[in-house]
Amino acid sequence: MIGASIREGTQATEAQIAAKAKMAVVDYRKYLAENVLNERHTVTYRSLGRALKVHCNLAKQMLYDFHHTENKKKPQSVNATYVITGIQKPQEKDTNGVHAENNDNGDDIMQGSPYLPSSMPNQDTAFDEVPTTSIILAREEDLDGKCLL
Repeated sequence: MIGASIREGTQATEAQIAAKAKMAVVDYRKYLAENVLNERHTVTYRSLGRALKVHCNLAKQMLYDFHHTENKKKPQSVNATYVITGIQKPQEKDTNGVHAENNDNGDDIMQGSPYLPSSMPNQDTAFDEVPTTSIILAREEDLDGKCLL
């Protein structure tokens, strides 16, 4: 009997959560229309998710849908800016041991004696490349049409 009442309480809670989520999904178009079209505020997936109390991935889908729908009605009525982040690949180095540079007079400068490391082990590891994180703001017209979601 106690187990049955716990299950009923859990089902009621899940139903309430589902109802709130459904309400948030229905209200997001109204919320975005008021904030983006009327008030001309910038809305991010994070601010939308917090305002409607939905997961950030659902907020991203809501923004994408709103952007797509509004621009079908009236082109260029809503603009999107994408934040693209990532770690750049290190540049490839010439690993054959011979580096030739070409001067204006046609002479090639060749590498002299091979590098002889000192007796201290792993001395070269201090000069390894450090990964570089890049953050790029891109307008929708600057992208090549690939889906970001």
